[in-house]
Amino acid sequence: MVNRTAAQDGALMGMKEICRYMDKSEPTIIRYINTMSFPAKKVNGVWLSDAGLIREWRLALLLPHKQKKR
Repeated sequence: MVNRTAAQDGALMGMKEICRYMDKSEPTIIRYINTMSFPAKKVNGVWLSDAGLIREWRLALLLPHKQKKR
């Protein structure tokens, strides 16, 4: 069995690491969290996210939304 670090698994720990991954400022990431369902959560005072979830979030922003039939 191979031991993998959190970074290899895609885990992002701390706001600085999330900002670095996104190449965005902290206020921008906070705005994304509050208004755009950005996949990050503060747990025991530490911001956590995942690179795979962020890729899915970005892709969802690009795809057209399904419209309800009337």
